[in-house]
Amino acid sequence: MQTVAAQRRSRDTRGTRQDNNVVPMRTLLKAALVACAVAAVVAGLAAPGVPAAGLPPADVDCNTTAQLTHHYTPSQLQTALNQMPADMKEYSNCFGVIQRQLLIELGRLHPKAGSGGGGGSFLPVWLIVVLALLIAGAGAFGALALRDRRGGGGGRGEDPPLH
Repeated sequence: MQTVAAQRRSRDTRGTRQDNNVVPMRTLLKAALVACAVAAVVAGLAAPGVPAAGLPPADVDCNTTAQLTHHYTPSQLQTALNQMPADMKEYSNCFGVIQRQLLIELGRLHPKAGSGGGGGSFLPVWLIVVLALLIAGAGAFGALALRDRRGGGGGRGEDPPLH
């Protein structure tokens, strides 16, 4: 039989490490975290070679550095353009970089010549027109609401006040 003080002490120590096996659980959690970190590092080291499989060297070079860092023959550049994946064409500037280098190699473009393009807007023209119409419509409705709020409703079928 335990004394009242001993019972209270045993009740107060229930949440400690010895009773709940918290220490082994933390060790297991740390081991799992380290294993996940090692797996992520190994996967990250292996990943750069995976997308490059089957791509021409010029595509790999441009996709890695956003420019061509080596010299390629015109046939290598043409092959790179022909075999470039659609996502690389759409989401990188590699098609333009390789095409420009091909034109330089063929003698149709001087290396120091600019692209010749003007500084256009990043938004398409149709979107600019739609935005302009929406802004103009919002301004008109705002002006009507402000006029009605001030009490100058004029011309909407209301009779003028009699004096």
